[in-house]
Amino acid sequence: MELRASLLGLLALIVAGKCSYSPEPDQQLTLPPGWLSLGRVDPEEELSLTFALRQQNLEKLSELVQAVSDPSSPRYGKYLTLEDVAELVQPSSLTLHTVQKWLLAAGARNCHSVTTQDFLTCWMSVRQAELLLSGAEFHRYVGGPADTHVWGGCTAFPPHHP
Repeated sequence: MELRASLLGLLALIVAGKCSYSPEPDQQLTLPPGWLSLGRVDPEEELSLTFALRQQNLEKLSELVQAVSDPSSPRYGKYLTLEDVAELVQPSSLTLHTVQKWLLAAGARNCHSVTTQDFLTCWMSVRQAELLLSGAEFHRYVGGPADTHVWGGCTAFPPHHP
């Protein structure tokens, strides 16, 4: 159940990111056939949310991917290790510090990062998440390939988030 909440939290953030800065007030969620809403999630329930951080050197990464994929390139077949990718794309110290400070001020707990340091996963209550992610509401659904789903709707982020 915790893994599902994490993955669906990430999905919610991806969807929320596509909402730009001002979600449509009349935007309706259309449930897939066979799904049923169980209503809002209890405000005290704990969620694991994953936040994507701005990566660096994406143009360089794209060039390297092209080079290792091009048979005429001297770098052909010399693939990057995960550590190489991490060193290349990890967010700046300022970005990491700013986002961590923002999350901790909102009550996030037990934050940890992946190897590349471009994602932070934190625990918080639904109440804290909805306050942090202005306009978000978390609802529980049944149906689909898994038994229970938690989903948060579109949200508005601060205009100058890192």
